[in-house]
Amino acid sequence: MLLGVSARVQRYIRRMVIEDTFTDERYSAAGNDARLVLRRRPLTAVTAVRVDGVVQNAATYERGDAGGLLYRRPTGDVYGVDPWPEGFRHIGVDYSAGYASVPSDLEQATVVQAAFAWKQTKLGGNRIGDRGTVLDAGGSAQYLTGAWAPGVRETLDHWVHRELG
Repeated sequence: MLLGVSARVQRYIRRMVIEDTFTDERYSAAGNDARLVLRRRPLTAVTAVRVDGVVQNAATYERGDAGGLLYRRPTGDVYGVDPWPEGFRHIGVDYSAGYASVPSDLEQATVVQAAFAWKQTKLGGNRIGDRGTVLDAGGSAQYLTGAWAPGVRETLDHWVHRELG
């Protein structure tokens, strides 16, 4: 269950949490932009770029900020930019993205969300977040349910809007 919650958190905040390596992730280019936006962030390293199967010299591209941008440099000129050549899924990139250690607030939010999800299952007992009390014999109680545990979305929203670095 924790892996599923972790994947859901990463989708929500639109970035990798645990650092991982991606090989030959394919991209298309329109031929008019020197920027290539990689799918996963924060970007930590670029190990290879191939255009139409040809490995590019590392001097001809530059990793932007952690936000996942990869710039194309004309023959290694650090002051100029060239557009990535036009084509469909013809650019392959090997790179790493994510955090070397999980930020503590994201770790806590993920654990809380996993406990919340587990408690909503029959196995967990459907009893998280008691919102009411059994009034008397024949009365009823209300329990907190929903997509996110209290406080988790606030933490995740902070990460959605946080600048990468």
